[in-house]
Amino acid sequence: MSSYHSITVHAVLHVRMVRTKDNVAILDKDFVEERSDEAKKTVAIKVNYLQPAFIETITAEIKRVVAEDIGRSQGATTH
Repeated sequence: MSSYHSITVHAVLHVRMVRTKDNVAILDKDFVEERSDEAKKTVAIKVNYLQPAFIETITAEIKRVVAEDIGRSQGATTH
């Protein structure tokens, strides 16, 4: 019998952002999080969902997509 235990967590968070004025999706993407940990059986394993780095990745993608969409909108109105 092993004196270690392990866990792997796999989660998918689907984010869909829709521009309200015309109902067009500007982001429709799955974000995948997978975390693993191993420890002695006497030590608690710390594997949690929605870790800060994972959320920061999603936030950065949302900000990028919104900025691109605003840039396209402003470009269309200035021409």
